[in-house]
Amino acid sequence: MAHKPEVYISVDIEASGPIPGEFSMLSLGACVVGLPSKTFYVELKPINDHVIDQALQVSGLQLADLKTKGEEPTQAMARFERWIKHISGESRPVFVAFNATFDWMFTHARNFSLPRNTPTMLLTMPQNRQRFLKKCCCLTVSQSSLLL
Repeated sequence: MAHKPEVYISVDIEASGPIPGEFSMLSLGACVVGLPSKTFYVELKPINDHVIDQALQVSGLQLADLKTKGEEPTQAMARFERWIKHISGESRPVFVAFNATFDWMFTHARNFSLPRNTPTMLLTMPQNRQRFLKKCCCLTVSQSSLLL
């Protein structure tokens, strides 16, 4: 069986704390690895008032601002899903991040940090880990960073 070509999407989220559902995803940024001009960014309305002050210090985001200016999580994630489909085309979209576990939890925890009707993410892990490592590990920080 032939494998689809893969497009690597670097994802970074900021949250009000470490646990999806107990805390809110506050922002979501993504770019295509190797094509940093292909970006996505959204700030989300918090799902509750739970916050760890250190988490907000890392991001510089303010809960009060996001309550009025943030996008509803369901709408934001639907828009993210459309962006993924658009930029990946016929390729298989692959999730990459640092710390991938943390970002993956919030983007894929639709039963915890997002309303139930939020779309399921399309991003998967690489099929060919060696090809992934060759392609991604030689990038400089500026090449793989989000240009926000």
